[in-house]
Amino acid sequence: MNRYLITEYEKKMVSVYYEKDVAMDIEVHAHTTLNAICIAKVKNIVENIAAAFVEVEICGERELCYYNLKENKVHLYTDEREHQKLKEGDEIIVQISKEAVKTKAPMASAHICMTGWYCVVSLGHGEIRFSSKIRDQEWKNQIREEISHFPLEEIQILCRTNAYQISAEKIYAEAKKLGDKLLNLLRDAKYKSAPTLLQAPTPGYMTSMQKLKEEDIEIVTDLPKVYQEIKEYLLEQKSPMVEGLKLYEDEMISLCALYGLKSLFAEALSKKVWLKSGGYLVIEPTEALTVIDVNTGKTDVKMSKEETIQRTNREAALMAARQLRLRNISGIILIDFIDMTDSQHRREIFELLSRELKKDRVKAVAVDFTSLHLAEMTRQKLRPTLFEQWRDA
Repeated sequence: MNRYLITEYEKKMVSVYYEKDVAMDIEVHAHTTLNAICIAKVKNIVENIAAAFVEVEICGERELCYYNLKENKVHLYTDEREHQKLKEGDEIIVQISKEAVKTKAPMASAHICMTGWYCVVSLGHGEIRFSSKIRDQEWKNQIREEISHFPLEEIQILCRTNAYQISAEKIYAEAKKLGDKLLNLLRDAKYKSAPTLLQAPTPGYMTSMQKLKEEDIEIVTDLPKVYQEIKEYLLEQKSPMVEGLKLYEDEMISLCALYGLKSLFAEALSKKVWLKSGGYLVIEPTEALTVIDVNTGKTDVKMSKEETIQRTNREAALMAARQLRLRNISGIILIDFIDMTDSQHRREIFELLSRELKKDRVKAVAVDFTSLHLAEMTRQKLRPTLFEQWRDA
């Protein structure tokens, strides 16, 4: 059984996702702006980068956000007048699509959407799309046909991975509820001025929970308020996951101690990671990329050199893929495996690495080996690294 753990550790709200008792994803949930919907005031337009900077107010704090004019060509003005061009002082409705990272401002988008368990709803004309992870074309055609009979004049639907094998009626029921909520919110915005928060950001642990598959999952927390919030949401969604929701109340041993969070965080924030064989990884983030160096370390001397190298590299490939998830490392990653001159061994390691990266909930791709026999890969950046989350929480 997989498990999603939510608790406080070192006075920080954290969540850990376990696959068969192995921690795979860690998040530190500090103040978030992600998915907040706001009325923003255009403060500055920078023509040479085709962008505007808009001011929003979230939870009492005002913040400037980057607004890409190439990606956002249709603006949601709060007044009903015609606008030839976006200009300073205009008030528009935006949603925070990306949090601030290092020196980069948060990113705002005109693509306003509501996320549910099975689908994401946005403004449109009845279009029905599907997550790229759903490959069953016959099922997609069937759902598209069945949902097309329902009224969808002002919205479009993106069916999430969780929607696979769910009935069209259930998907539409959620889409209808989200669509009504979205349209009412946009109508109400016409009577408000900037900067106004129309919808508060979703807590990080709730956003992460929405990505979980409903089957074979247990959600555990020792925080009564979080437990109640999740319970109400799951009951509203009529999700079977409510059966696996547990409030941990044992006073003899804390939830953090029970799951060994101290050692887990120590490993995930450390430069060196040991392998079972006695080898180890050294993970070095830089400004441009992340380098992972594989070392044999204290490996079994009874094995031949070739066997030692192959075993260490296989372990390293599995561990590297896991550490990318745990640490939320993104961008370009290079792995310096041991003695990769043999083409067959390189192919074996590359295929193993590719399979592991496909399990990642964030898009991660093994690219190839470079001319220097370094494994090159990329991983999509959605949130700050675990180190940055921990430091800034």
